[in-house]
Amino acid sequence: MSTQTHFKDPKHKIFALYYGIFAVLGIILLSYQLLSISLSIIVFILVFILYAQLVFMLIGAIKYWKLEVTGLKILFWISLSLVPLFITPLITYIPKVTSGLFFYIQSSFGATGVGFDFHIAYDTRLTLLNHSAWGFGLNIIEFFIWIRFKHIAEINHISIPPFKNEDLELKIYD
Repeated sequence: MSTQTHFKDPKHKIFALYYGIFAVLGIILLSYQLLSISLSIIVFILVFILYAQLVFMLIGAIKYWKLEVTGLKILFWISLSLVPLFITPLITYIPKVTSGLFFYIQSSFGATGVGFDFHIAYDTRLTLLNHSAWGFGLNIIEFFIWIRFKHIAEINHISIPPFKNEDLELKIYD
């Protein structure tokens, strides 16, 4: 059984540049922010998670530029990690890594809000134990990019664990 190492995508360079530029920009901005915060073990772990996301995004962009299947798989998961936005009293995750058009619903005691937010460049929030509101939302731009990666995987017959090829097919039901 041969393993597929490359795929076809006529717009691969656009998406590779998109993720590559935002990964480098994110690493620079996160490094600059790191100079102004005090590091505890929890802050160190959170910053490490954010750096790991950016480094994997850069590696995925480079491999995607070369049309390697590994790059498609990495960017598939990175784009999926950039879709949800959630706010709880325990943890807040607002993934502003690339460009984003966020639709969100937020609620706290006595107030509820619904809105849109547009953002370009790196300003991710990953915080613990400092918020009293509840909320959730979607990055609409990353959602459609993730759908595109699913489509590229499906037409190139690439399985992305834990999904099988059948799971990645875009089905239309009458």
